[in-house]
Order: sequence, then structure tokens, then C-alpha cells
Amino acid sequence: MENNILEEKIIAVAKEVFIEKGFDGASMSDIAARVGINRPTLHYYYRTKDKMFQAVFLSIIQSFIPKIQDVFVDDNKPFSEKIKIVVDTYLEVAKNNPYMPMFVMREINRNAKDFIKAVKPVYMDKFLNQIAIYLQSAMDKGDIKQVPLRIVFNTFYGLMSFPFLSKNLIFMESDKEFNDLIDEWKPYMVDQMIHLLCK
Repeated sequence: MENNILEEKIIAVAKEVFIEKGFDGASMSDIAARVGINRPTLHYYYRTKDKMFQAVFLSIIQSFIPKIQDVFVDDNKPFSEKIKIVVDTYLEVAKNNPYMPMFVMREINRNAKDFIKAVKPVYMDKFLNQIAIYLQSAMDKGDIKQVPLRIVFNTFYGLMSFPFLSKNLIFMESDKEFNDLIDEWKPYMVDQMIHLLCK
């Protein structure tokens, strides 16, 4: 198996194991066994579980951060259109990784400091800071309403995450049924964010 193909498989399996068992419950031995390699081979690619977690998290956020950044630097789009694109992008990532919101919540509740330390090398904090600066600038210029940034983030991530966190509560019988629910939910989420921010 070529190195890059094996590395992709390791990341895919590690993501499944982390989501299934959490960071503490996941083991390098289990990941190696599921990939079909021995531990020394796994350690050749990722020496520690922290490094592997960072690689898994990076593979997910890399799928949406460039798109979000492109939206915010495009001055030709009205803010309401930017909200629609951001919601579409986030929900698409979440639909492709439906257990990730639960995993993130569980890890934050387990040990927020460790979680922040683990994701720091993948520049998540820098990305969130850039969004905060953009939003504050738009508020200062009067382009959007003055809303405390913590309220903006709590509203956005609450609206985005809750359907995934409550998936078992609403008894979805199939992935298609759940995806249909998310598609139905999306315009309401967009409307809420537009109402919160747009004049």
C-alpha cells in the first residue's frame, strides 16, 4: 500500500475510533489493528495519540476553513448571502461527519484545556479569531447589528450542533431521514442568523 494511501486510511480509521470511544478510550493498538498494520508502522506515521488526533481534526477543518475564509474576504456578496454560504458549508461538513459535534462536546466536557491544547496546532483558534475580527469590523462600520460576539458564536454553533447532538432523541430511522431533517432545518437556521445580525 502506498504511503499516502495508508496515511489516508489511518486518518479515516482514527476518526472512527476517536468518535466511537472518545480521546481517552481510543488506543493506538486498536487503531493499528483496525487499519491492519502493527503499532511500529502506526508510530512511523504518528508517534503519539495527540499527534494523530490533531491530524484527524485538521483533516476535517481543512475541508471547510478555506471556503469560509473566501466568503468573508469577498466584498461583493451581501452579508445575508455570506451567512447562507457559511451555513451550507458547515452543515455539509457536519453531515459528512455526523458524530463530530458530539465528539467535540464530549471532549470539551471531559477536559476543555486538553482539547484546546490538542487543536491549537491546527490553527483553529487563529481561524476563529479571524472571524471575530471580521465580524467586529463589520459591526463597527455599521454593516451589521452590534451583537456581542459570544452571542453570535453561541447562537451559530448551538443552531448548527443541536440537531446532531439530539439525533438519537428524535428517533431518525435512517441516514436519509436525518439528512432530510437537516435540509429542512437549514433555511430556519439561516433565517435566525440573518435576523440576529442583518439590519
